[in-house]
Parts: sequence; structure tokens; C-alpha cells
Amino acid sequence: MLFLTYWFVLFLAITLPLYLVVRRPLARLVILLASCAVFHTHFAGPAGVLPIVVLAVLTYLAGLSRNRYACGATVVLCVASLVFYKYTKFLCVNIAGSLHPDLKTYLLGSVQGYVPDLPPLAISFFVFEFVHYLVDVTRGGQPMKNVLDFSLYSIFWPSIVAGPVKRYQEFVPALRQGVAAVNSDDVVAGILRVSLGLVKKIIADNLTAFITWGAPHLAEWDLLWRWYFVLAISLRILFDFSGYSDMAIGFARMHGIRLPENFNWPY
Repeated sequence: MLFLTYWFVLFLAITLPLYLVVRRPLARLVILLASCAVFHTHFAGPAGVLPIVVLAVLTYLAGLSRNRYACGATVVLCVASLVFYKYTKFLCVNIAGSLHPDLKTYLLGSVQGYVPDLPPLAISFFVFEFVHYLVDVTRGGQPMKNVLDFSLYSIFWPSIVAGPVKRYQEFVPALRQGVAAVNSDDVVAGILRVSLGLVKKIIADNLTAFITWGAPHLAEWDLLWRWYFVLAISLRILFDFSGYSDMAIGFARMHGIRLPENFNWPY
């Protein structure tokens, strides 16, 4: 978990006070963008950052042009990148492998040097946001012209791990208001929200331990305990993702920025 590492604690201990001490909104935007770049580079590495930067630049330029063909081509490229990084090996193993074992071996060997073992950090999240942005622009929405606004919309570090997915029409005003008017109430509210997220993650981890222990014995249990097992899986999913979301919302709130709620009605 990225938010529970010594590096992250040190990162937040340096960047947040610096952000709060500086009073000028433009300076806060620059500090926030720099912290987002450091966060993403540390956890994703240069090889994981490069494709996201390329997609972000193309998305920004396509949106700025407001050309339907440019936006459509960029959407296709974003989705193709997601498929390439996350599903190439899956397709080789499950689709090609079902046709012929030798074909699977050949294709896996062919892509081995091109497809990394792990996809770029949060590439699904980035693709969803870029596609949302381009689709909205082609439907008549106003593109973001300010490079700082678009860059922070793209790589805002609190929401990278598990969302919530941001609408740019809501995020940019919240960003501008946050850098101009963040106060101690925001910091306290953010700390409380992060604490709630941590409690949920602890519950999720304990449920995971129960599920891992119980899975091999499921056939031996009676019906009631099987229902408990199903409930544990459902609650684990809820607390895991809503815990991450709470922490993302809390860390953003510490900077005075309010992200949308993500788990009011999860089921």
C-alpha cells in the first residue's frame, strides 16, 4: 500500500508544510505539481511515467484542438495503451493458448522484451480520466487551456491509487479554491478522513486473512458459514476500496481540495 510506507510519510512531511507555508496560489500550484511528479516517478519509475506523460500531452493537445478526429484518435490510442500494457500477456496465454500451445509460447516470447511484467502505475485510472475528458470536449465541453490545471488534473497524487475518478469541470474550480483558501480546518478534516480510511483498511486486511484461511475449508462448512464467507468477501471489497478512497479524499482535503465522494451507495 503506497500510503503506508516510510517514504510516503517523509514525502508528506516535507511537501504538505511547504505547500501550506507558501501563500501565493501560483506557488502552491507549482509545489503541488512538483510533489505529484515526485510521487509518481518514485512509485512508477521512469519507464512507468513516460507512457503516461505521452498520453497526457496528446490528450491535452487533442482537447485543445477540439477536433473530433484528433480526440477520437487519442481515445483509441489511450484504450490501446491500456490493452497493450495490461492485457497483452493475458490474451497471449488465454486466447492464443486455446488455439495452439506453440502459438502461446511464440507470442509470449515475441512480446517479452516489449511488455513489462507490471503495467505503468494506475494506467487504468489515467485512461479513464483522459477518455472522460476527451469525450466531454467532443460533446461541447470547454477544454482546459491552462497547462498547470491540466497537469494537476492528470497526475494529482492523492487520487492516483484508487480514485475517485475526477470530472475536470469540478476538479479545476476545487483546485483553484483550495490553493487560494486552504486553512487549518481543511487539514484537520483531512486527517480525520485519512484516519477513517486507515481503519477501513485494517478491517479489510483482517477480512482478507479470514478469507485466505477459510477458502480451503469452504466445502466443509455449513450453509450459514458459507454466507458469512460471501459477506466477508463483499465487505473486504467495500472496505478496501472505500478505505483507499477515504484516504485520497483526506489527503486532498489537507491541501484544501475537495474530491467527489465515491462510495455513498457501493452495492
